[in-house]
Amino acid sequence: MVVYKIAHKDFVYIGSTARNVKARVREHTYRLKNPDKQTQSSNTKLYNYLRSEGITHITPEMVSTYPADDFFVKNKLTNLEKEQKEIDKVPEEYCLNSYRAYRKKKNIK
Repeated sequence: MVVYKIAHKDFVYIGSTARNVKARVREHTYRLKNPDKQTQSSNTKLYNYLRSEGITHITPEMVSTYPADDFFVKNKLTNLEKEQKEIDKVPEEYCLNSYRAYRKKKNIK
């Protein structure tokens, strides 16, 4: 599992994937370019913000990954917790994540 960041100006999206990051970014770019061919997932904060900025392609310069030794563990739940910790570091007004990566069970209602 890799935790990655897509950033443009002060705005940040944090994600994670068990796949190759380049493949995941290609999927993001496809959804960005083709809002009508996808469902709700093409209309999240990330894609709407990038479209409003006139961006039609997520470039390698916009993407960074967190070191594998910091995040790579076999337990997916732990990865999601770590992804959420990175999301929580981004000021709310600059966070492009539409959904939480992880919520503790005791907080779920």
